[in-house]
Amino acid sequence: MPCRNMQNELHAKDPARHPRDARTAYYIDPADLIAIGRREVQGFRVLTIYHSHIDTGAYFSPTDKRNALVNGEPAYPDATYVVLSVVEGRMVEAAAFRWDPGAADFVAFDWKRPQSIGKLQAFWGNFGMLVRAYTYIRTMGPDGLRSVSENAVLNANYILKRLEGDYDRSAPGPCMHECVLSARRQKKLGVTAMDIAKRLLDLGFYAPSTYFPLIVEEALMIEPTETESKETLDAFCEAMIRIAREAETNPQAIHSAPVTTPVRRLDQTKAAREPNLKWSPRP
Repeated sequence: MPCRNMQNELHAKDPARHPRDARTAYYIDPADLIAIGRREVQGFRVLTIYHSHIDTGAYFSPTDKRNALVNGEPAYPDATYVVLSVVEGRMVEAAAFRWDPGAADFVAFDWKRPQSIGKLQAFWGNFGMLVRAYTYIRTMGPDGLRSVSENAVLNANYILKRLEGDYDRSAPGPCMHECVLSARRQKKLGVTAMDIAKRLLDLGFYAPSTYFPLIVEEALMIEPTETESKETLDAFCEAMIRIAREAETNPQAIHSAPVTTPVRRLDQTKAAREPNLKWSPRP
């Protein structure tokens, strides 16, 4: 979250105590610090704090360190402090620092690793996934890729054909590697696509994507992939057909689902409006 710089106000009020203005100094508005504290109470963590040094290097200055500590301890011990060097309006250097409890100080990240393949997670890119995809392509080869692609399309069309008698199709004709069905028929009976997804958990299947594509009412997008056997496809189709029958004869069984999972049906509206992203042990 952006934080307002009060340095100009402090400089104008007491230039002797605050000789620098906002061009070369940054004083975070206490109201923003209070807002950050409230977010921490809600379960959020401060992971990165960045600021710039104007016309000087990217280093952790004594002022930076003083502002980052409270009674000798880091105010945000999990945070990475990113410092940008800006010269003549252009960023020319960047450095990152973290608190080292052993050294009792902020230490710089060691970026000089010429033999490293680099960071494998957010910010620099999803490199790990690219390696997996490349390895899969090289392992399969041209003939293998064609074979698995054909199997994926065949599996999706097999499911589409088996379920079209109990669920509405989203479009005429064959599909590619995934098929999209609609539960609009079940919705008329009070059973939604989300209800069907929850019921599938009780029957031993991870639910497919729901409500996507957005242009399909009560969408169920099923992508069986090339690795599923015909026995697994048949078992999945039987579960879907069973749910369609239950929607007609016993919809309450679907509305109550899931009943076999460690966690029952969650309040998704509350989860979206009041996200709790921090795990805490039960009292």
